[in-house]
Amino acid sequence: AKVEVQGLLESINPPGLGEFGQLASVAAIGTVLAFTLIASAESLFSAAAVDRMHDGPRTDYNKELMAQGVGNTVCGALGALPMTAV
Repeated sequence: AKVEVQGLLESINPPGLGEFGQLASVAAIGTVLAFTLIASAESLFSAAAVDRMHDGPRTDYNKELMAQGVGNTVCGALGALPMTAV
């Protein structure tokens, strides 16, 4: 049996141009900075914990943070929720 996903493109709701002006508010900047710090710390703690559980190659923390930033930027541009602990 296979699952067919339909209507995925209709569920994407990118923000309008008028909503980008709200990003300059102090509240929005504070929220973005808080989320960035918390999500980055969570991601790095998760990667460090995984590193302690195996003897294989270690995490490249710069790649981890870059992937987190790019992923959250894409999520924000598409109107989706940001991700953590990637």
